[in-house]
Amino acid sequence: MHKVMRFVPIGIILAASLGNIWPLIAGYANTPPGKVFLGTVHHPADYFYYLSQFAQGKASWLLARDLYSSEPFHPSFVGWVNVLLGKIFSLIGIRPQTAYGVSTAVLTLLVFTAAWKLIRTVSQTRCTATTGLILFSLFHAFPLMREGKPSYHDYWNNIAIPHVRIGCVPHQLLTVLLSFLAARLIITEKPSKTLYIALFCIGALLSSLQPVQWLLITVISFFVYLIQKKSLTFSVVFGLGGLIPALYLFILFRSVPFSQLKAWEAIQQNSLTLMHFLQATGPVFLVALFSIPGVLSSRTTSVLFTVFYSLMTIILFLSPIPKLLGISHVRVLSALSVLCLSVIAAQGIIRLKHIGIAVALVLTALLVPVQIRSVRLSSTFSPSNAYHYLPEKEYRFLISAASYSTDPDDTFLVLWPYNTIFPGITGKRSFHGHPLLTLNAEQKDARTEAFFSGAMQTDSMLALLTEGSIDYIIAYRQTPNLDHMPILTYVTGTDTLVVYKVNVL
Repeated sequence: MHKVMRFVPIGIILAASLGNIWPLIAGYANTPPGKVFLGTVHHPADYFYYLSQFAQGKASWLLARDLYSSEPFHPSFVGWVNVLLGKIFSLIGIRPQTAYGVSTAVLTLLVFTAAWKLIRTVSQTRCTATTGLILFSLFHAFPLMREGKPSYHDYWNNIAIPHVRIGCVPHQLLTVLLSFLAARLIITEKPSKTLYIALFCIGALLSSLQPVQWLLITVISFFVYLIQKKSLTFSVVFGLGGLIPALYLFILFRSVPFSQLKAWEAIQQNSLTLMHFLQATGPVFLVALFSIPGVLSSRTTSVLFTVFYSLMTIILFLSPIPKLLGISHVRVLSALSVLCLSVIAAQGIIRLKHIGIAVALVLTALLVPVQIRSVRLSSTFSPSNAYHYLPEKEYRFLISAASYSTDPDDTFLVLWPYNTIFPGITGKRSFHGHPLLTLNAEQKDARTEAFFSGAMQTDSMLALLTEGSIDYIIAYRQTPNLDHMPILTYVTGTDTLVVYKVNVL
């Protein structure tokens, strides 16, 4: 029996990982005949932006450019993880969207494995750790009926929802993985040269991806060691590792196009009542709250870090401080917050002994159906949605159209919705396509719509091509006026789409 129990965590890790990547599996499995699944398992504009960084890995190791605006921005380290993964997979001939999916699957497995290692480090017994892993995997909001159908309480970017907490975004998965590794190393209390080097490097990597989480772990661990009157070296080394990346991002996000992302985030503040927050955070959170007094009877570093990290991030989330700092309050909560709450709840349940078994069964019965509904919702795709599935002929045409451009600075004027998809699958620049990464996005959207609909006069069309430094046009075959413009040279086309080369005036 003891040997069998040793395999239980492995089963949980595999099941939780499968649940997280199920949208990818469902998307590929349900691909209609004659179409290509693009791998879009979260917000399309963001997905294709991240995918464009994978595509740029073919020509770069770490640096990426914004390919969603005609302005030639300098390369930056934003998205370096995606570029690096894209490079690695490109060396063996794997296309960007496949590389994205494989990266998601591998990183998901590593995240849940790291979660188990961290939970095992904090927990006193294997039984407690296994309970904590189950709770972390099932952590979800309270269920409810919405429009007569089973659903759950929610708010924008609710970390209690598994596909938000873990999700299918490679660089976000790496962020979660690094935060788990950092927490585990910080609470080990076994100083060594190797540990200090690892902490410094993890601090640098985490800060380059998510400076807020780097700062929270640094400050809270510092606070814990200060209370215990222990050496602050772990926190200091970890904090020093992230200083330069954090400063780099702070300076970079003061300039376009990233300043647009920063301005947008500053206004993304959910208005939540305490009841709404409790309902959307779920039953495991409530069990954890009631378990904190008993858990604090042991004042080890791991217990104090677990309790303080979960409580302080929740307090910050509910406070006006994030808004005053110009960041969204959802950024202060993380998968690490949920893991800490799950560990606390598990310890509380184990302390209840026989009653704890009943509590665990009730939680499982309550959360498993909600989890299944959540996976189903995130695995729903529309065959007619071009962001999900493209006709194979159109997909191959877009790849072919990009191959006619040999200059990485070339700009394509692409009609909607292909303007969003094009940079992601080709690594080529589109005149517009992302509301937050395109400069003057609304103006460009309006001018482009008029250009392709025939509502724009020839002089205005020429002005758009000139002012936008357009090198190629991808349009419908029936787009008005294009065949009569002397500066355009027909390159190739299909029954529906064509590509033109814009000649220099």
